[in-house]
Amino acid sequence: MATQLDPEGGYVDTGGVLIATPGVSGQAEAVHPSPDDSRADAHVSEVMAAALAEADLRVQVDVELSDLSVGALGESGRGSGESEPVIVAQVPTPGDGLAQVVLLVDEDGLLTWHRPTSGQPAGPGGTRGDDLVTYRIPLRSPADTGDARGPVGLLSKKVLKVLVFRLLDEALARAGRYLAGRWEEKHRWYGLRTVTGSSGLAGEPVDWPAMTAGPALLLVHGTFSRGATAFSGLPAEQLRRLSDAYSGRVTIFDHPTVSVDPVTNARWFVEQFTANVPVGAELVIDVIAHSRGGLVARALAEQQDLLALDGRILDVRSAVFVGSPNAGTVLADAEHLGDLLDSYTNMLDAFPDIGAVDVLQVVLEVVKQVATGIAEGLDGLMSMNPGGEYLRTLNKEPAERAGYAAIAADFSPASRDPRQLAMNLVADRLFRGANDLVVPRDGAWEVDDCSLVAADQRLSIADEDAVTHNSYFNNPAVQERLFELLGG
Repeated sequence: MATQLDPEGGYVDTGGVLIATPGVSGQAEAVHPSPDDSRADAHVSEVMAAALAEADLRVQVDVELSDLSVGALGESGRGSGESEPVIVAQVPTPGDGLAQVVLLVDEDGLLTWHRPTSGQPAGPGGTRGDDLVTYRIPLRSPADTGDARGPVGLLSKKVLKVLVFRLLDEALARAGRYLAGRWEEKHRWYGLRTVTGSSGLAGEPVDWPAMTAGPALLLVHGTFSRGATAFSGLPAEQLRRLSDAYSGRVTIFDHPTVSVDPVTNARWFVEQFTANVPVGAELVIDVIAHSRGGLVARALAEQQDLLALDGRILDVRSAVFVGSPNAGTVLADAEHLGDLLDSYTNMLDAFPDIGAVDVLQVVLEVVKQVATGIAEGLDGLMSMNPGGEYLRTLNKEPAERAGYAAIAADFSPASRDPRQLAMNLVADRLFRGANDLVVPRDGAWEVDDCSLVAADQRLSIADEDAVTHNSYFNNPAVQERLFELLGG
């Protein structure tokens, strides 16, 4: 049964969940689905439901807020210190060994993650804290065209999906092996395989003597991904053309992107190279690098003093950066890590493609870690922080480098779809410039107003193509440009 909200800011009880909404009227209803109840998948897509199941994020309770509208904050609301409408939810703790996170589903379909502000259990063997876990969630309106999280007018309907998951193993957490990194080590660790015209992205183990027999092409994926998903947009015919152009020497480099930095990724690749070829051997490579993979490519090209080549020669002849954060992305600083997770969640859910659930699994592991308040162990993500030590070191003396090319986009919705419009508004507010929902367009070829990629080696995808960070390789212009640069 629905419960009327109190616009004066008082708490109301709906199914054991306490809800306060200063300045907002409407009603709330809590739904407690059983594990096998189809209602557990309500309010999310099939893709998101599948990803939540794979990540073992289970619904504790759904709180459906309807007929919402914003009015002036009453005396109680002003007394609580609220200057704008928020949802304050107090939810029962999930039980020993479990923790919570909230997925907010807005009326336009936008998804945002929210960690507790108080009361989250400390971990196995730790204190449970209060009997209630508190969430403070700012309200936004789909009618807003400025600050996309700001309140304007009618809000209509929102759903708080309270999700529970198992906590970190306390001993491993003390040792620095945090949830996301431990999962990544098990499921998304290193690998190399050769792509041929017949095998496609499945590939075979690398034949190092063959790979060093002539120029080779290395495919390096980006954040949260792996090669089979990142490059799945390339048509089979394109892969065959590239394989033929390199006489079969096309290799995918799978690597962890969350828990270790790009230099560590590059070291692993070099270790495989030096372990399988004699001293004096030379490897000449061209690179197609997507997203954070561009930083790995630059480590291979620009930071060889850190890579222990041990008498072998690695020549990065060229690199094509596709949506690469060479100047970083504001989403990767600690303040905006939640925005990074929101951006990927919405992008993968709104534009599902091959491997969307696969990539979302990694995103959700980071969501779980962040929800517990542990920010350490995310070196791979933090390497993209524009103000972080990693990029400051890499970009200390930026300059154009022969052989570098870049492809980037400024996403603009192809339709008036409310969710796409909301995603674009949020991204434009955060980046204050052209972006593909995850990285700034110009940051693919410029660093601190210095050119990294020559002007004639840049491709900016037109707005009307509606290219997002994860859809570059589906775009015909990108496919043709890659072949011009590498296989023509």
